[in-house]
Amino acid sequence: MSASSTGGTWAVSDFLSERELAISASDPSTFYQELDEVLGSLSIHAHTAFGSELDDQPAGETCFFRGQSSATWGLSSSLYRLYEDRFASGYVSEAAEQALANAERQVLETARANGIVRGLTGLERLTILQHHGAPTRLVDVSTDWRVALYFACEERDAEDGRLFVISTCPKRWTDFRKPLNDDQSLVWWDKRRLKGLDWKQSVWPVLLPFTDSRMVAQRGYFLVGGLTSDRGGHHFYHGRSKKNAPLSNAEMRRVSSLAIEFPNVFDSLGLQAATQKFLKRRPKSKWTASAITIRIPASIKPGIRGLLAKQGVSRDDIYPPVAETTRLLKHVAAE
Repeated sequence: MSASSTGGTWAVSDFLSERELAISASDPSTFYQELDEVLGSLSIHAHTAFGSELDDQPAGETCFFRGQSSATWGLSSSLYRLYEDRFASGYVSEAAEQALANAERQVLETARANGIVRGLTGLERLTILQHHGAPTRLVDVSTDWRVALYFACEERDAEDGRLFVISTCPKRWTDFRKPLNDDQSLVWWDKRRLKGLDWKQSVWPVLLPFTDSRMVAQRGYFLVGGLTSDRGGHHFYHGRSKKNAPLSNAEMRRVSSLAIEFPNVFDSLGLQAATQKFLKRRPKSKWTASAITIRIPASIKPGIRGLLAKQGVSRDDIYPPVAETTRLLKHVAAE
């Protein structure tokens, strides 16, 4: 039985709303201050300005952040979203994985044929393409919560946004299997290389050094993993009072294309207490990544953008206008 079979129309926003953490503040300044006090104190992956890992790392798990301008959207990759309707019509898991792999091959081959990001491995090229809008199975995240907050407020001023806080272990990247050769293939295309990785029930952070100005500005890393599946006992439930209504695979993937846990255990706790409870329970979880979410009211989006701009987080900061600035500098130099 799926959640939708209990009656009524099921939506991703219903699922996420049940689990979101509450901030009572209704004005931008107070809302931002509460976020700063809680999220600004969380452990994050330690890296240089160019994304290289520092030796002095926090112990255990760290938090990554993602913002989306609509609170109704699930946490999914851009490539999955292109195929979502087709998958919902009855693709079995293996066929869905193969469809994504075929699409990735086409994206990388087309980029190569057009001379885009030559001389890099397939995964390195994929990260650059993802940051510039190409559909990939990577999910963008940041180590800077303010960058994620900007994305949650960037557009759709008539809709609430959503901020995701995702906890996982950076050391998983060290253990992630790399291609046997530095070529254009991706390790998850090779079933032999995936043996023992539990690909469909796991999440890995991709912690490559930043390779362009946009990644530097956004403190941008990625999450990757197979399409989430209920194989292995990972069951989501819609509503505490509906324990007999687990989500179907299709519904789970609408929540997230990755196997990320969204715990529903916070009742009416405030942001600080709920976040601490979330982090305290993480070592006991069987999931390789878990997330909490915070709704960003539409009414405060413009005010939040103004506050972020004062902190050096604006559109021009997030999307460095390199080409435009270069033209200006050439003009100035020629005068």
